[in-house]
Amino acid sequence: MDNARQEETVGTLLYPEEYDFLHGIYSSPENQSPKFPLPDLISACVSLVFNKANAKQKLFEYARTQLTLRNRGGKPKCRQADIWRPQYEFLRALQISPDNRYPNPKFHLGDFTTACVALMMKENSSFAAILDQARKNSADRVVEKAENI
Repeated sequence: MDNARQEETVGTLLYPEEYDFLHGIYSSPENQSPKFPLPDLISACVSLVFNKANAKQKLFEYARTQLTLRNRGGKPKCRQADIWRPQYEFLRALQISPDNRYPNPKFHLGDFTTACVALMMKENSSFAAILDQARKNSADRVVEKAENI
């Protein structure tokens, strides 16, 4: 990955099940022209979750219940992935919020990233909806970059 793209993306982690789900979208025949890589697909899931009412509440609820239960035997080995900076900022705000401090359990960026993908999986979101959001996010980045020139 070139340096310009590295500055525009941030590293995160995904639990194996959610990574496999996104890899399925990446490999699907629906993901063509253009073919969106994982940072676009992850960011699309984040955007779709944050476009819904009560996104913060739903993410914390999922992390505090489902992820906590999934981690009974220890946190699974996660996969490294990147996310676009605008969507990272949404997740970072959750990570540093008072809701993510004592007396509540503290979750990491990868937990919130995983929660976004998991919520989209739970809703049985179609590959097409995630790919459509990836297109919208991509177009928004182009417009923002052009405005900053």
